[in-house]
Amino acid sequence: MSGWKWSLFSHHGCMTRKQYWAYWLATVAAYFSLVFFIFFATAGGDAEKGIGVGTGLALVAVSLLVVVVHIQIRTKRLHDCGWSGWLQIPFIILDFFTVILGTVLVGVLPPKTENNKYKPPPPQTTAK
Repeated sequence: MSGWKWSLFSHHGCMTRKQYWAYWLATVAAYFSLVFFIFFATAGGDAEKGIGVGTGLALVAVSLLVVVVHIQIRTKRLHDCGWSGWLQIPFIILDFFTVILGTVLVGVLPPKTENNKYKPPPPQTTAK
């Protein structure tokens, strides 16, 4: 079995470095092209109009498809190196938790008001 269907939608076999990077770049380019098209086809380029539920669902579907394809091509690349495709699972989990943890931490950390080199100190208020 060969061709782009095998490369993108199967976890069997091997993939060379050249094939891996070619398919990786092609899927990333296709992803951004599709996102661009979906957004502008539905919002008409009007940022104030925003996107609807249908557009959001289409973007989620395209994103999930790209994730699945990237897992497939990474699996084939790992097979070429003599390793199991399951090796990528800890990295996927680590990436997920890193994003979630980073978002939560940034969202709940208290502000630093004293000796903050990125913003001036808050104005002093006097109680009457």
